[in-house]
Amino acid sequence: MTSIAALLLPFALLQAAETAPTTASSHVQQRFAQCVALIDSDAARAYEEGMAWAAEAQSVYAYRCAAMALVAQDRHDEGARRLDSLGMALNPVDTGLRAELFSQAGNAWLLAREPSRARASFTRAIAIMEEDPTQLPDLLIDRSRAYAMEADWRHAEEDLSRVLDLRASDQIGRAHV
Repeated sequence: MTSIAALLLPFALLQAAETAPTTASSHVQQRFAQCVALIDSDAARAYEEGMAWAAEAQSVYAYRCAAMALVAQDRHDEGARRLDSLGMALNPVDTGLRAELFSQAGNAWLLAREPSRARASFTRAIAIMEEDPTQLPDLLIDRSRAYAMEADWRHAEEDLSRVLDLRASDQIGRAHV
């Protein structure tokens, strides 16, 4: 279990670092980046700082950082629930952020060994990003991992086949540019 967490957590942290709030103020961006960076060295302190920030500013990014810190503390199910809740609570117009939260929740559910919940979170993210096929391959790969954990090989293969179709069209599109 620890080895799975060691493999997935860096991806979740990298995803969060790469998707720092772009519509938020630079102060929020900076504070979120600091909170996420603190997770690597002291996840418990990052959780406390994230929750203090959330109490002060009610920022979705504060709650997100706190949830990510829970995952880093091997409190996967609690972190996943919080990430799912954040995704559900956001305005549906915030499609990119909602999809990121559901994707992170799905990965946390995988760490918690809850593949059906992971699949549900990934499916929400896929439904949100259906109009943007550039975002779909990674989400489909993640959902295929959840299917594989459930030994649902047919659905895992369908998602992976769809990824190959999407990525093939990406390559063709790039060749013509």
